[in-house]
Amino acid sequence: MKIILFLALVIFSLLYDTKCNSQSGWFQVNSGTSSNMNVVFFPPSATGFSGFAIGDNGVVLKTMNGGNNWISVSPASNIDFKSIYFINIATGWITGWGSNYVVVYKTTNSGTNWIQQFNGSDASNSPSCCSFINENKGYIGGVRRISGSPTGFDMTTTNGGLNWNKTNHYEKVFSCSFASSHNGWRSACYGSGFLSGELSYTTNYGSNWGCNNFYNGNYFYGVQFLDSLNGWYIGYDTIISYSFVLATTNGGFSWSDKSILLSPNKLPLTNIFYSIYFCTPSKGWLCGTSGTIEYSSDGGSNWNPQNSHVTVALKSIIFTDLFTGYCVGNNGTILKTVTGGLTNIRNQNRYPKYFSLSQNYPNPFNPVTKIKYSVSKKSLVSIKVFDILGKEILTLVNREHQPGEYETYFDSRLPGQEANLQSGIYFYKMQANEFSETRKMLLIK
Repeated sequence: MKIILFLALVIFSLLYDTKCNSQSGWFQVNSGTSSNMNVVFFPPSATGFSGFAIGDNGVVLKTMNGGNNWISVSPASNIDFKSIYFINIATGWITGWGSNYVVVYKTTNSGTNWIQQFNGSDASNSPSCCSFINENKGYIGGVRRISGSPTGFDMTTTNGGLNWNKTNHYEKVFSCSFASSHNGWRSACYGSGFLSGELSYTTNYGSNWGCNNFYNGNYFYGVQFLDSLNGWYIGYDTIISYSFVLATTNGGFSWSDKSILLSPNKLPLTNIFYSIYFCTPSKGWLCGTSGTIEYSSDGGSNWNPQNSHVTVALKSIIFTDLFTGYCVGNNGTILKTVTGGLTNIRNQNRYPKYFSLSQNYPNPFNPVTKIKYSVSKKSLVSIKVFDILGKEILTLVNREHQPGEYETYFDSRLPGQEANLQSGIYFYKMQANEFSETRKMLLIK
């Protein structure tokens, strides 16, 4: 009997290992729909097992087991849902377009019930992005649905969506990302005679927007800010027909071409990329037309293809940790990876065993220094900088983290601090759950 039990355990172990290995890379899960999927979203404060995916023809799906199964929680069948944001697993908003109307729905019980908060006549424009900083303060951007001069809109709320202020404008908004409770960026294009890609920013959570730069003949389809310093834009040049990535490490003061797609190890020509997601300042993914998924391990300087096993347009990509990711696209496509999209991954030690805060590098520094840190379990992590008298200078990090290795930067030239930080000793402190550690750094000018 013991021999039989032992053999059964051995066989099970082999089968289990084979199954896990067969699901390295990206694999497709059943969505139960053939409608085009537009966005996949996992609330930052959730466990990583509960998330949502939305699409055309009223598709709103929910998973409670890490994307292995999806159920419908849709409030309406005649809406093309385009954007979603949840501040936690219970409270969230979805927005879309249907029958010449822009609509917004809210739930406070994880999609079991929905309340329609907005229904405004708009035959031309559809929502494209949505973000909330808390239960009250939110922003929705819009994009023109039909051909013609690019137009769009902004919608803001300060009372959880009970009232929305909608403003039409010339900018065609594709996506948005907020780095803090006030500061945010959106990807857009502006058309008044000649098309220009626009990097626009806000310092009051979408109530007003300014322009950082114009790129003639360009579209910007996606934007992501990981923290107050590190951000990326996906662009497409309509003149010479190639995609590219812009990156900033100083909060948008300047942008550099990280991937101009003209060489074999860069992003492929003619592909259009719709969504970008970085888990850390170095590791990120893109998805776009023809089933294309690309991966960068160096902050976007170089990109390598990953096999999605599909050929449809992929519209949205997100990761809940450095290994577990989701991607959705046309024809009801939902993809998942548990290996960061890499293949032939077997039984690796995925996560750090302990929380840790590394010494900044370089040290002494002027004007920028890098700070690395490790997170051993899901936690709200904050890293703050103080002067020698204990006065807080800046919050570098304040968000939910999945287990993994991370890094951030301290730039002594950032606005909002005391003018022209002087040479001297500064401290940076990390807090996560019960973990707390403080280190010293030296600014020399």
